[in-house]
Amino acid sequence: MNRSELLRRIQQRGYETVGELATEFGVTPSTVRRHLEVLQQRGVIERRHGGVEALTTTAEVPYAAKESEHHRQKRAVALGVAHRIGPGQSVLLDSGSTTLEVARALALHIGLTIVTNDIRVANEVAGHSSSRLIVVGGERLPSVFTLSGPDSIRQIEELRVDVAVLSADAVDAHSVTNASSEEVAMKRAMLQSAEARYLVADSSKFERTLLIRVCGLSEFTLGITDTGMDPIVAARYPIPMIRVPVSQNDGHTGREDGHDLPRG
Repeated sequence: MNRSELLRRIQQRGYETVGELATEFGVTPSTVRRHLEVLQQRGVIERRHGGVEALTTTAEVPYAAKESEHHRQKRAVALGVAHRIGPGQSVLLDSGSTTLEVARALALHIGLTIVTNDIRVANEVAGHSSSRLIVVGGERLPSVFTLSGPDSIRQIEELRVDVAVLSADAVDAHSVTNASSEEVAMKRAMLQSAEARYLVADSSKFERTLLIRVCGLSEFTLGITDTGMDPIVAARYPIPMIRVPVSQNDGHTGREDGHDLPRG
């Protein structure tokens, strides 16, 4: 059961009972209540007698909810990306909590040029001592730190970078899908601007499909996730799927699927 998914369901329907949510997600009512307590503390839902009501109406899950979910997995994914980035490369970072972890993992890399349309990613990279930062401008989308719009897309279309790192709301063996259409055009432009294209997502995002199709999975060079993804399922995907072990202390693991990580 995923807290972001739970919040989306409540937002879609406006009001849900604990029993209905437990049945739908196949968990116990006490498990649902624990997740609801966290969401209430973040101010995105209101618990009422026997049920819960959404306080946010947007279909996009608030950033605070996304950032705290699966943090160790996202950190592992970020380390997997960092080991594939070489000194002096140009890197385009998509918006999101996973790419924010990638930005943090790149802090010690030398001579990078990092391009992003995410305010928080930009703020992180601004603190890197040896990276050049380019921020793609635009209007901030509701509830997230993404800058988007026609001018943003035109800026991306004029760029040519070594690597684009894109996140996703959901991934299956055929395509990448999102909950909202607002970022789709930007993501497609990012794919076209890069020599290599990395899909980054923790294992909870796989074997799922949402409403809006972003692109076919084969448009990526490779995918990077954590070892929570079943290796048999990963083998069915049309691109190499790198599975990075998750450290219990959120530190650097240094290995992938039993093999040493290549240094960038």
